[in-house]
Amino acid sequence: MAEGAGRGARRGRSLARLVRRALLGALAMLALLVGLAAASAPSLRREMAAGERELRRARAALVANDPAPAHRRFELAARRFERARGIAQGPWFRALSLFPVLGRTPDALSALADAGVRTARAGAILAEALDGIPGGLAGLGPREGRLPLDVYAGLAGPAGRALSLVAGALEEVHRAPTSPLPGPVAQARALAEEQLAALRRSLTTGVGLLRELPGFLGADGPRRYFLGAQNFAELRGTGGLIGAYAILTADAGRLTLSDFTPVQRLPELDPGEVPGPTEEYVALYDPFRDGNGFWLNINMTPDFPTAARAILDAYEAATGDRLDGVITADPTVLEALVRLTGPVRVPGVGVRLGAADVVEFLAVEARELFGSQGARKVTLGDAAGAVLARFLGARPSAEALTTVAGLAAGGHIHAFSRDPGMQAVLERTPAGGALRAGPGDLVAVVQNNAGGNKLDLYQETEVVYRASLAADGSARGDLSVALTNRAPRDAPTASVAEGLAPLENAAIVQLYCAPTCHPRAFEAAGEPQPLSGGVERGLPFVRGYVRIPRGRTADLAMSTVTGGAWVGDGTGGTYRLTLLTPPTARPARVRVEIAPPPGMRITRASPGLEPTGDGVRYEGRPGPLLELEVSFAPPLPLRLWRELLELLRTPVFGG
Repeated sequence: MAEGAGRGARRGRSLARLVRRALLGALAMLALLVGLAAASAPSLRREMAAGERELRRARAALVANDPAPAHRRFELAARRFERARGIAQGPWFRALSLFPVLGRTPDALSALADAGVRTARAGAILAEALDGIPGGLAGLGPREGRLPLDVYAGLAGPAGRALSLVAGALEEVHRAPTSPLPGPVAQARALAEEQLAALRRSLTTGVGLLRELPGFLGADGPRRYFLGAQNFAELRGTGGLIGAYAILTADAGRLTLSDFTPVQRLPELDPGEVPGPTEEYVALYDPFRDGNGFWLNINMTPDFPTAARAILDAYEAATGDRLDGVITADPTVLEALVRLTGPVRVPGVGVRLGAADVVEFLAVEARELFGSQGARKVTLGDAAGAVLARFLGARPSAEALTTVAGLAAGGHIHAFSRDPGMQAVLERTPAGGALRAGPGDLVAVVQNNAGGNKLDLYQETEVVYRASLAADGSARGDLSVALTNRAPRDAPTASVAEGLAPLENAAIVQLYCAPTCHPRAFEAAGEPQPLSGGVERGLPFVRGYVRIPRGRTADLAMSTVTGGAWVGDGTGGTYRLTLLTPPTARPARVRVEIAPPPGMRITRASPGLEPTGDGVRYEGRPGPLLELEVSFAPPLPLRLWRELLELLRTPVFGG
């Protein structure tokens, strides 16, 4: 029996030695594989970095209107990303999949490299197409007073192919694993997803514009548009009071402009004679359109498509003339055109305006030169028409076209079309001026002048928004708005509204929040206000009236709770904020503070956001539209533990 026991013990020791040797062999093989993977990592990093570098250079060349060098750079970028993809899909690098924390890294990096290939090829298609146009980007502008409709139609095909490639790149990144990944890889994936989504949106809009612009510009017959001159010295919801208008005709790409006319010369209408564009508009704004305010208050709504429909319906009722759309522009546009085309002489008064003089002259000095408001508006409108005609006939450079595009993106030009296809494209752009919520949180500050005194030219606006994110996906928001009247003592204007002191301003302010928001408190000038206001385009808002004596500040504040303000779970999430402010003469000073959910820390933030304690902060003058995004996650050990718990809770079989 003892001998049998001895043989069993020896067999056990032999088996243990075999197991140990096997484990040691496996560990040695694993170490070899990991070593080979590690040896591949620098090459992978090098190729990815080179691909990104070539993409940046290609984009810079394209913006600089050098399509041929841009095409070469895009091709180089594609080759670099192809090499990176080959390394990520190679057998040695995939040895990293044996490690739990690094296991999905090869898949994620392969997806990022593949997305880089597709994006670079999309850029090459666009660069090649632009290289075939005389003048490159400048070839998209007017030639001898006519816009090149054939060029737009020819670009639509290549732009569509580029869009398909970018959409495929984004889908590839969407399919890439999100965890478990090392921090730098997870951040690279999130950044790629964000940038590709923005690029897809831009290309989608670009393709739509290329397809719809010929019709908008009269390829199938003349199109006629109400062209309104907005003055942000007296604010309205869409930007500024429309004091004068002209009829812009587009025929086969050629634009002609009638004389400008004060809107007061249009027949006065009663709101009851003209059904409003929506029941919502009638309830919220018809009380302000009664009497002399009909035309001057027609654009109090911040939703430009609604205001445009109201203008078209009222114009048809007043004149019997049915127009095809509405375009508005403010003095910033005229200032930019003068900067591009040179000084302009104002008809009838001999005043020569440079770019630095335009806004001040339009808003203030012209009031002293002309005793009649009508004469002032007609003369200045004719000056604007002369500048526009000069711009169209000058064959603008690529830089000039970029400037005009920037004005549209900044909310200084708005457009509406009766054509459903063109309007659908416009509403996806800032030029469409649509009031609508994007994903996540939203805050909008809308101001209508209530003094009739042009003092908004001297207003300083400060907007502060603090968002504290909660674990359940909601956000507690605290919005404060300060309006300061900086009018000088010798300002050539006086109060118009009854009851206001000299140089005292007054404003009707509406504060909007996201569709899932619930306003909790509202104050105006330090006094609690009822939560009255309403809902417009699905967005709740509160409305208050404030008076602003010269040299003083009026404050408004709103507290909110917004459900579903961020997306994610206990392992991390993303918060997005859209903030809208009035397109004033002095862009609003904005401060945003974002605090992540308890136990989370910021892992990625939009440019301009700076860390501050546990959260981030933005400060600046961004213009009418500011979009911010932050991602956050718990510390790595806690995140891995939560991911493990989530995995254990997931059923093995469906149903």
